[in-house]
Formats: sequence, C-alpha cells, structure tokens
Amino acid sequence: MRPSLAELLAGIHRTILSNSMPIVQKSGEMESLWEIATSTRLLAFIETRWKDEFGRLARENLAMVNILGDAVPALKALDHPAAGELAQLLERPGGEINALPPIETLEQRNLDLKEGLDRFIRLHAEMPGGGTPALQAVRARIREFLKEITQRDFPAAQKVILL
Repeated sequence: MRPSLAELLAGIHRTILSNSMPIVQKSGEMESLWEIATSTRLLAFIETRWKDEFGRLARENLAMVNILGDAVPALKALDHPAAGELAQLLERPGGEINALPPIETLEQRNLDLKEGLDRFIRLHAEMPGGGTPALQAVRARIREFLKEITQRDFPAAQKVILL
C-alpha cells in the first residue's frame, strides 16, 4: 500500500532529523545547521497544516462566500460597480463540497475569494464615512474572519518560529 502524504512528510522529517542533522552537527557548519533546523520546523508546520487542509479550505471558502454574499447587496444598494464584479466571482464554479473537488480546485477558489475580500476592503476604505451600516457590518465580519484564520494557524506557525 502507498503511504499517505502525511506519512511521506513525516518520513522526510524523520530522515532529515536522524540522518542529515547529525552529519551537519558534527561538521560544525552553523549556517547549514540553521538551514536544516529551519527546514525541519517548516516540515512540522506542513505536517500539522496538511492534516486538515481540505477542511480548512472548505471552511474558509464557505466563510468568504457568506461574507461576500452580504457585501454584494450592500454594494448594489449604492449602485457600486464592484457589486457586479463580486457577484460574478461568487457565481464562478469553485469546488462545491458535495462533489469532493480536488484540493487544487479548493485552493484556487480560496485565492479567488481572498482577492474578492481584498477588493472589498480596498473599495470600502475609499468610501466616505465607511459607507453604509451594511457595508460596515461586512467589514467587521472580514476582520473577524481574518482574526480566526490567523489564530488557527498560530500554534502551527510557532513550531517554525520557536526553535
């Protein structure tokens, strides 16, 4: 049976730690030692993230679709041209979860939706007085969403930062 991606990553991580790291430690080459240590931390981060990558992307995409879904009518109420752009983004096929799309489809959808959030943030910043209460509510939801994804990744990122 073939190993899973998580098993492959763990095997690479173990090999670096058990085979490469001792050789570099004996050499006394501090720059190489630092590079290997950093690489093992990055692998640990990838191992942690990969276990839930599909679910993470699916949850993020759903949250962004919901946020942008509220932004579109609020922008339409102002006859803002971005309403049409964001509505078109939401209409694009993006790996509906019931179809079990490849992770690449979810990743691309995630990037597209993040561009949509970025577009909204920039245009909202240009509106006098922060726009309507509905637009301010969408911006608050974006702040909460960004805070959630940052907090979610923080423990895994610390494995990379703290050697």
